[in-house]
Order: sequence, then structure tokens, then C-alpha cells
Amino acid sequence: MVAGTHEDPMKVMCLGAVENQLAPYISWFRQEPSITGHYVPARFYESGWSAMFGERIMRSVRMYFPRNYAQLAGYDFLMLDSPVVSYFGDDGIHWMRRAIEEGEVGATTMNSLLSKHQFCFLPFLLSELSDCFPLDGIKVAEYSGGLDSTKLSMKIGTP
Repeated sequence: MVAGTHEDPMKVMCLGAVENQLAPYISWFRQEPSITGHYVPARFYESGWSAMFGERIMRSVRMYFPRNYAQLAGYDFLMLDSPVVSYFGDDGIHWMRRAIEEGEVGATTMNSLLSKHQFCFLPFLLSELSDCFPLDGIKVAEYSGGLDSTKLSMKIGTP
């Protein structure tokens, strides 16, 4: 049986800004019978983006993120929509990278992954998970300002 049919829905884990008003695809996933969505809120918006939701993010990651690699590898696809990845811890980040690299899961990022907010994009760029996605972190750093792009470029391996 092929994943993504009515009989065997594709299991998609969405991580980050997974509120309906921020991510319209969430409403579609909830209605589409060929997709089973699992949502891990890892970024919140309330009258503006803020890093001040750390306790809420930690709680939701603890509640909704898989507890081991085997559980994570049981998903068909990961969708990252600007999550604050530092709350997933080293193990969670490593599990995601490993599952992607070993072909256990497919993955994509939404265009908002690298926002201008350093609390969001910097942990992602400095994590091993960023190696799975060819994003231009230096341009984001330049756009946001106030970041030592020399140190960032050394980590990313650009001149």
C-alpha cells in the first residue's frame, strides 16, 4: 500500500508555527483524508513574534514531539514552519537530521523558516539540522543586522 491514500494516510509532522491563522495548510491537512497531521507548536504569535514563549514551547515539545528516534522515523514527512529548534534539544535535532539523511522521512521547510528574528533563525543555522536544507543563512543574518556574520559564515562554510 502507498502512503498518502485513504486506506494508508501519509503521516506528516508539522513543527513550528502550526496555528491555523499562521499556517493555512493546517486547515487543509485536517480535512484531507490522505494525510494524518501531527502538530508540534514550537513558535507562537500573539500581537507580534516573540521569544518570550519559551515555557510554552518547551511544554508543547515535551508533550507532542516523539520521545525516541523510532517514533520520529515512523512519520513519512516533516514540515518545518519557523520552529525555534533549540527547544528540541540535541537529541531531537539529531533524530530529525538522521531520519532525513537516512531517507526514513521526507522533509521541507516553509519559506518563513529563516525569519528576521534571531531567536528563531540563529539556533536553526547553528544546529546540525541546517545541513539538511540549502538556505542562505548569511543573507538572513545581513538582513536582520546585529549579527557577526563572520562567525556564522565560518560555521556554514562560506567565504
